[in-house]
Amino acid sequence: MPGAISPGGRRERHGSRYSFLSEPPDKFGLMEAQAWTAIGLLAATLVGSLFYIGNRIDSLGARLDSRIDGLSGRIDGLTFRVEDQGRQLGSQIYELAAKLDEHLRRHAS
Repeated sequence: MPGAISPGGRRERHGSRYSFLSEPPDKFGLMEAQAWTAIGLLAATLVGSLFYIGNRIDSLGARLDSRIDGLSGRIDGLTFRVEDQGRQLGSQIYELAAKLDEHLRRHAS
């Protein structure tokens, strides 16, 4: 008989011991649930990693900004020194040029 219950409590359908909602579909549903769970866990891990890396990059950027700001004072100090040396060299060159002109005038006459 189709759909009859056997003495073991199982439904039998056309000689098969499995009914429409028995083991094979249930195992597929269980495997599908496990697959979606794994996908969800991987997605959550990926999103968490992206947030961690983003925060890490932001903190490194802030550290770099503070170091660059600290160096700007040193660079400004060095700039003033270089400009001062340039002025000194310029005045020395003009002095040497004047001495050279005087020396050439003495030997030219």
